[in-house]
Amino acid sequence: MSIDTPSSDDWITALLGKLEKGVELVRDTATNRVITIMRTVMYGVMAAIIGFFALMLLTVMIVRLLVVATGHRTWLAHGIAGVVFLIVGLYLLRLRHPKVTA
Repeated sequence: MSIDTPSSDDWITALLGKLEKGVELVRDTATNRVITIMRTVMYGVMAAIIGFFALMLLTVMIVRLLVVATGHRTWLAHGIAGVVFLIVGLYLLRLRHPKVTA
């Protein structure tokens, strides 16, 4: 009896086919998860960068509008903006720690 009979070739081919399908399944599952996670991270970073620059442009626009509204008194416009930012900052600082009840 030789080892190269047609039935042994079919068995080896079937085993290798199942092994290949298993490896592809694991690779595709792991790769798809990593790709999804990396896309989420990259979109989040891009959104944060764009949001930061939009906030900065909005701040500059508000200060420029205040300068025009105060008759080009820049010191007054900067003072108003400073007070507004101080109030917002103090409010956010107060929200940082929850209230402790005894």
